[in-house]
Amino acid sequence: MVRQKSYGQFVLPVFYGVEPSVVRKQSGFLVEALKASARSVEFFNPKRKKENLLCKWKTALTEVANLIGWDSHSISEGKLVKQIAEDILTKLDVSLSITEFPIGFDSRVQTLTEIIDYQSSKVCMIGIWGMGGSSKTTTAKALYN
Repeated sequence: MVRQKSYGQFVLPVFYGVEPSVVRKQSGFLVEALKASARSVEFFNPKRKKENLLCKWKTALTEVANLIGWDSHSISEGKLVKQIAEDILTKLDVSLSITEFPIGFDSRVQTLTEIIDYQSSKVCMIGIWGMGGSSKTTTAKALYN
């Protein structure tokens, strides 16, 4: 949260497999997990006291849980990843430049788009490989855009 306030960085919480209220209140399994983590940090670095760490972590978790984020319980993984990626791209306003009139890319990009659309409810990874100079990077940029 310090970086968000001091440097204007984005904090985009994803509550994956945990309810935001559990994080906000530090209840249930989270209490024991925090204590165990603090004990291990104290073990490896005796100068850092467990109580100080717990206090900082609890404050940070409460602040993060009060931010608007994503809850994995209410949506499929594929849709969740898509929403997060779209939100990040909107916030960053990212666009990759490519040649104005790329020749022969329409069919390649169309094929890849169809593959991605077919897998739209799932998380998928696309690999593009080929000889050097065969426009792999340009194809990836066109697909990204």
